[in-house]
Amino acid sequence: MDFRFDSKKTTQAAAFLLMLGGGVMSRMRLLKLLYIVDRELLASKGRTLTGDRATAMNQGPVLTHTYDLIKGDAQSPDDWNRYLRSVNKKLVSLGDPGRGELSPREVEKLKEVSNRYRDISTGGLSALTYEFPEWVKRFVPDSRRPIPWTDALEAMGCADKIAAFEEKLAEQNQIDSVFALPSVVKLETGA
Repeated sequence: MDFRFDSKKTTQAAAFLLMLGGGVMSRMRLLKLLYIVDRELLASKGRTLTGDRATAMNQGPVLTHTYDLIKGDAQSPDDWNRYLRSVNKKLVSLGDPGRGELSPREVEKLKEVSNRYRDISTGGLSALTYEFPEWVKRFVPDSRRPIPWTDALEAMGCADKIAAFEEKLAEQNQIDSVFALPSVVKLETGA
């Protein structure tokens, strides 16, 4: 089960969290907050904000593409580097990409998660994610192992949503495969 990573929404969400945090935030904290937002939106809405894949790593669950953007190991077609910069182990806001790609519900969820964990240290936030059953189930020290979003749904008591969720993703994959076909169509003529 997979989504399509949305770098524009992820950039807007990360910049918004940075703004709520004063413009500077540890990379780890941002990754944890975005993971929690994705996890909770998945349970309530059947989709994540980022469309990213989750991975079990030593420091807890991590959003794979987002982590690669933060480290500079990936380029974003939607200007991640124009609005966000990694400086040592922190992310710094360089500007506001706006929130036009984010739904009102996503903006509210970002605010709510930011406020909920405002007084918890980054280390405490990481420790909290070590308790997520989906991470415990997939974690192998010193490795990067995928965490299927179905594991997160099960962990949050939403196993009844998995079939509908997988059906929605299968439909999206079918649509994607149609649009991935070459657009050349032969027209039959009588000549």
